[in-house]
Amino acid sequence: MAAVRLGVEAGAAMVEIDVQRTLDDRLIVFHDHVLGRTTNGSGRVDAHAYYEIGTLDAGGWMDERYAGEPVPLLLDVLEYLRGEAYLNIELKRYDGDPENGEKLLAGVLRTVEVADMVPYTLVSSFDHEMLASAAAINPDVPCAVILDPDDRALPSERALPVGARAVVLGKHQLSHERVHDARQHRLPLAVYTINTLEEIERALRYGVDVIVTNFPERVIAVLRERGVL
Repeated sequence: MAAVRLGVEAGAAMVEIDVQRTLDDRLIVFHDHVLGRTTNGSGRVDAHAYYEIGTLDAGGWMDERYAGEPVPLLLDVLEYLRGEAYLNIELKRYDGDPENGEKLLAGVLRTVEVADMVPYTLVSSFDHEMLASAAAINPDVPCAVILDPDDRALPSERALPVGARAVVLGKHQLSHERVHDARQHRLPLAVYTINTLEEIERALRYGVDVIVTNFPERVIAVLRERGVL
């Protein structure tokens, strides 16, 4: 939650998170499938119930200022962001475990509906088939395809077949051809991860719609200097 709050306080229009399922089917905001890298716990996330995960320190690994930061529920983040910012939920691939992926997707969409955040939530993924399923379950929740780093396809070639309304690609995949294709098909184009001044200026020269960054205050400062904000 500290990271989400800092993003909102910096003026970010949208916050991106990852979601995992616990053993007892709770949806938590967590990046990895395992606990060890970013908490003082160990083992797979889906092998632990939320009452266990909720007691872990999820902030101390980053900085002692955030020691004791708990792992939040998806619903907590949705409720906090209501009226503050949009939310991008990235759904991880569940290769070889489609049943678990389907349960995650259904749970995420249901939670977004319960939180009354459908108009303010975007679902994105490298798993384009999962996005097609999301569009079928609730077409009111917009989806964005994320291109694999080695994917040479144009934005429309990946987005349109699965009903996605936007495209996300890496900074090294940015090209005038892709930007033109996205414009031609009215697909907002996002580029990640843009952190340096040089990267920000390059993204703006290409005219991308969304800049994904770890430092929103830097991007916002440049946009204000340019009179965009």
